[in-house]
Amino acid sequence: LGFLGATAESDSFAAEAALASPALLTYVTDPGRPSLAMTFVVPDGGTIERALDDVTRAAWTVEFDYREVLP
Repeated sequence: LGFLGATAESDSFAAEAALASPALLTYVTDPGRPSLAMTFVVPDGGTIERALDDVTRAAWTVEFDYREVLP
């Protein structure tokens, strides 16, 4: 996940916290086409890493392991 803008740091922190919770999560890339959403979980032992972009020093990324599941 990528975050840019005035709230990028807090938004990436919130995403990291949400991903760490044991729950079904849904990723929506286009709100106008909800059928393209992906439901997933972070598997037990999966990693979640949040980092500040070294080049821009303004963008944050959150990388994580996931497994797609049926909603």
